Amino acid sequence: MTASRPATEILAERMQLLLAIGEANAAVQRAQAVAGGVEIDVMNVEEQLETSGPSEALHAQLERARGRDDAARTALAAAEAKREALEQQLARLDRELASATR
Repeated sequence: MTASRPATEILAERMQLLLAIGEANAAVQRAQAVAGGVEIDVMNVEEQLETSGPSEALHAQLERARGRDDAARTALAAAEAKREALEQQLARLDRELASATR
């Protein structure tokens, strides 16, 4: 298989893709931090329920915390999926580059 593009063009695209992967990694780390914080919030409310007994206010607080937890997990999954897609693009680009430099 011969490359349809020069190696310099592929390398330039690869550099841009590496920058995008770096940004995606940062987004994953931020999403992990948020998810971890929300998980702690859920545990704290659950602990309050255990120690002080059930109350309408604590149950409402727990439901809100669980909603934030669901949202945080969804955001984390989306960030991880985006990073994975970029990494797959990088693998294809690396194969193209290997073909171009043979």
